[in-house]
Amino acid sequence: MPVRYSDSVVTSELTPGSRFRLGLFALLGYGVVNGISFGLVMLLVVFFIWVDFSTVSGLDHVVVLIVFISVLGLLISVMRVRFEKPKGYALQPIEYPEFFTRLDDISRCLTAPKIHQVILTSELDAAIVQTPRFGLFGCYHNTLVIGLELLLILSPRQADIVLIHVLGHYSNKHHGFNNWIYQCRNNWQQLLKALDRSNGMAPSFLRSFLNWYLPKFNDYSAAIMQTSEYEVDALAAEMVHRDSVAMMLINRWVVGSYIEETYWMEFFQQADYLAHPPSPWGSLRHYLESNLSIRSSLQRRLQQSLLGQGDEFDTHPSLINRLAALNARIELPDPSIISAAEIWFDTKYHRVIHDFDQSWSKLNEKRWVERYEYVTQAKTRLAYLKGLNHAKMTDEELWERAQLEGEFGDKNQAVLAFRSYQDRYPDHALTAFQLGCYASAAGSDEVLIQMRKALHQAELIIPACQYVCEYLNRNHREQESKWWQQQAEGQLIIDDQANAERTQLTISDQIKAYECDEATQSYLAERLRETGKIAKAWIAQKMVQFYPEYPVLIIVIHPNHFFVNETTLIDQLSQQLHLGRAFLVITKNGPYKSLAKQVITLNNHLI
Repeated sequence: MPVRYSDSVVTSELTPGSRFRLGLFALLGYGVVNGISFGLVMLLVVFFIWVDFSTVSGLDHVVVLIVFISVLGLLISVMRVRFEKPKGYALQPIEYPEFFTRLDDISRCLTAPKIHQVILTSELDAAIVQTPRFGLFGCYHNTLVIGLELLLILSPRQADIVLIHVLGHYSNKHHGFNNWIYQCRNNWQQLLKALDRSNGMAPSFLRSFLNWYLPKFNDYSAAIMQTSEYEVDALAAEMVHRDSVAMMLINRWVVGSYIEETYWMEFFQQADYLAHPPSPWGSLRHYLESNLSIRSSLQRRLQQSLLGQGDEFDTHPSLINRLAALNARIELPDPSIISAAEIWFDTKYHRVIHDFDQSWSKLNEKRWVERYEYVTQAKTRLAYLKGLNHAKMTDEELWERAQLEGEFGDKNQAVLAFRSYQDRYPDHALTAFQLGCYASAAGSDEVLIQMRKALHQAELIIPACQYVCEYLNRNHREQESKWWQQQAEGQLIIDDQANAERTQLTISDQIKAYECDEATQSYLAERLRETGKIAKAWIAQKMVQFYPEYPVLIIVIHPNHFFVNETTLIDQLSQQLHLGRAFLVITKNGPYKSLAKQVITLNNHLI
């Protein structure tokens, strides 16, 4: 039965004093960022007004010129900060008149800023990205970024509500202070991304300031962000209807998450038996229209979503609170007969689907084909292994038979193969873990015996304990599960300490030489040279207490010129290097100068 809430919701609205302090804190950010640009301009003006080069002689003339050039260089480095406009599948008004008509009507009704560009993405989201045309702030180029996945699961009316929602945050006549804070937060995030791509002393100072400022601003403004969401929900309810807004929220929250987690998983599973992928985006719409069995799953997911209360530091309130604030019916909407994408794109709908399918194929078809070939070969190999007697198999063949039976064959045959392997190696932890998993699924107490053996391998302790606890709790034996919980908690502490060793550096860390094999050395040297920003590099090994058999590498780099953004370069290398082991990148003259010196002293050059 549909439910309607009648009680009002108490939101985490700030007191007037807190709002005033938040406003001052927001102005502080603008004051620092714009103050640097303004201050540098004023310094240059002072030079032209007060300094008469004709009366300055000799050394004084040189000093004044050096200061002038330095200030000019800092100003240029600030002016060179570039905000990248969103890129992607651009929609043009002449090709999609229905969509742009709706967008213009809603924008005009809300007196929201003009949208200059619309980018269609594959995401389940919609947002406005403001890119400054001149300077760090002001004269914005506004881009609406909206996801095709979202438009395929929403009806045209629900998609209109999404537009009202995203434009409502920028409306000139609704909730001025809250909208300003909302836009400030987005502007700071945009600026930080731009600064991460910029070099120079002034951008480096601004980046350091924002790294300190933005987390604090985000915490202080969390309540405003939640209130802003409630307000645009209410605005949409005024313009359309609260029950329609509720249906949009439920579709986006429940159906959207189901598609993200289930549809794509099931779609990729087809690679096991299809040599080439079908249309992913065309299949998505068909999946929603024809798969009536998902209705019960969506209903359960809705009930689970209604249990979550959210967090005070989340930017979005929980679904239950938003629906309660609307005083709306809570029921799973019927699937829309026609999607917003079909209406808005009209005759271009199939072209859009085709273009997105092609883009998806470029990124994923190789993985798809590799999976298909792997499954085909694995099934052929399994057919061969099935013809062999367990006793006559090598260890490798027996293990492979057990794994392949579990993945593609008969689970009972997989258990028999694992038991044969355990007969050969009674203390093999991974075999015991696999047999424990099968025993848990079969409801057998053998899971306790096997998982005790699995505890001898560190990386199996937590999953083994999870399986046992789930089995014991399922059989109402909670008291027995306490010992297993303690084992898992102890291992979690060790893993946290090990992770800290592998992700953090301190001045007390001990360094030793690392014997780098030729293949790894060549790979690292090539990747480092590819950046075009590194003059020299060295490698060593950090000594660790936990899991010393898995080394932690330290790579020291020395940029080839002063204006290299070291933070960005370290982030780039951390993402691009694939070593199969933990590693940390530091600079020769950075915060860990003493550690870098120790590494350099070992004299193991990469480049």
